[in-house]
Amino acid sequence: MNNLPAKIDSPPDDLLLRMRRLGLQLIALQRRKGELEAQIAEVNRSISKIDTEFLPELFRMAQSSEVVFDDGKWKISIEPNIQASFPKEQDKAARAFAWLTKNKFGGMIKSELAVSYAAGELSKAKSLAAKLMKEGLDVSFDQKIHPQTLKAWVRERLKGGKPIPPEIEYIDVSKAVVKIDKQKARESESN
Repeated sequence: MNNLPAKIDSPPDDLLLRMRRLGLQLIALQRRKGELEAQIAEVNRSISKIDTEFLPELFRMAQSSEVVFDDGKWKISIEPNIQASFPKEQDKAARAFAWLTKNKFGGMIKSELAVSYAAGELSKAKSLAAKLMKEGLDVSFDQKIHPQTLKAWVRERLKGGKPIPPEIEYIDVSKAVVKIDKQKARESESN
């Protein structure tokens, strides 16, 4: 890959100075990156507090879901932000999968079949799962639903007032959303 030796015994002074300068620059940039990442993390925590706690609480107190400001230039609205999780316990998960399948939502379920083979058994790997089980191979079968698929499904079911199996846990963390009418904002800037 790299034809340079790992260590140069005594490089010329001009190369050492350039290496030192670039090394110090790299250290400074890495430090700065860490500081900026910490600042971004703090800004993200502040945004989360405002849009999922402070503003939704004020809107609940005002019994409102939307407020328009500055003659329609921008508005804040409260929108549902559903968080859903599939049960980790095997018996609960089996009941949830059964409910989804029975109620014609089995298409969301992804199935994964894993088979362990010794080296050189590629031809056996191509056999059907039933045949593999008959041969006594170690077969594991797993089912899952992608988290975003589950979240969207729960949101639609809640919106439609339809049932959700009790094994699927969800919460509605309302979230404030700010929307800016760019046209009105540009018009006011030009005046």
